[in-house]
Amino acid sequence: MPRLPDESRLSGEESPLSLRCYAFGSGDSWEAICVDFDIAVSGTSLGEVRSSLETGIELYLEEVAEAAPEDRRYLLSRRSPWRVRAMLRLRVWTDGLFAGVGGFRQFTLEPHLPALP
Repeated sequence: MPRLPDESRLSGEESPLSLRCYAFGSGDSWEAICVDFDIAVSGTSLGEVRSSLETGIELYLEEVAEAAPEDRRYLLSRRSPWRVRAMLRLRVWTDGLFAGVGGFRQFTLEPHLPALP
């Protein structure tokens, strides 16, 4: 479970998040997903999808900051479906068994949630 902020900690200052992300692909076909906010992107390289995912998360968090207070808790706890999370955890496990063979990466992004009004 990610370290998600509650609204009481967010008033007036930025707060760091620690989000679980995965990327997979090969050649010029890559996909990445942040399972903690159910945000996914695709691109032509690992670097591109990682950068696009970080941008997507930052834009999402800006929208969360502008959302009505009653909607923020839902938006900050929106996760990928359990089947997606289970499949990715299985992939992490099998990737560990085969010593990283293939185009699968697990990483953490730590964007900052803008201060809430």
